[in-house]
Amino acid sequence: MVRGGAGLLLFVPIFLATGTRYTANRSDRGRTAEKRLRYIKVWTKQKAVDDSAAAVEFLRQHPACNGKVGAVGFCLGGNLAWLLSVRYQPDCAVGYYGVSIEKTLDEAGNLTSPLLLHIAGRDQHCPPEAQARIHARLDSNPHATIHDYAEQDHAFGRPGGEHYDAPAAELAHLRTLEFFTRNLAGSGQTTAQKACLIFGTSTSNMNSPRVIRKIL
Repeated sequence: MVRGGAGLLLFVPIFLATGTRYTANRSDRGRTAEKRLRYIKVWTKQKAVDDSAAAVEFLRQHPACNGKVGAVGFCLGGNLAWLLSVRYQPDCAVGYYGVSIEKTLDEAGNLTSPLLLHIAGRDQHCPPEAQARIHARLDSNPHATIHDYAEQDHAFGRPGGEHYDAPAAELAHLRTLEFFTRNLAGSGQTTAQKACLIFGTSTSNMNSPRVIRKIL
């Protein structure tokens, strides 16, 4: 657990990690991908959600935390943040270009804490029909806030990625930081010094901690 630049405490679980990191030239990409595929066979999304919920409860009791815990995830992590929100009710959650959220919208009635979703309009992992279903189910929910980035593609907030867009990423990150400060800090920066965040990560790369540093 480390302190972010905004004074928030960060806890970063790495799901689907294999113990092998990409090298600078990513020459081990194939070997790492093969290990992950083997691990996925015994990994379940519900297990990741349950593990995240256990981390939330740990952080709520931690002396360095004010008792409030938020979550943010990217790609599959965005889906995990959504599922954590509707199944375990962290104090708030954020999903960046989450995949397959539309498949569990029947759980939207369980959303009782603030949720922020960043949706990329050109994201083929969350195509227009899926985006429409998400809006249809969540637009009327007072706990949900959805920001659309019509001209952006999947992972537009990942530095160095194929679809990275600096202005859109900066806008999304500012919105996320304001959301966390408002829902976790409450009375201001002094309280924010002890607010905690738990981050779900994407299965496709190890860049989420870099994005976290961009946000905080």
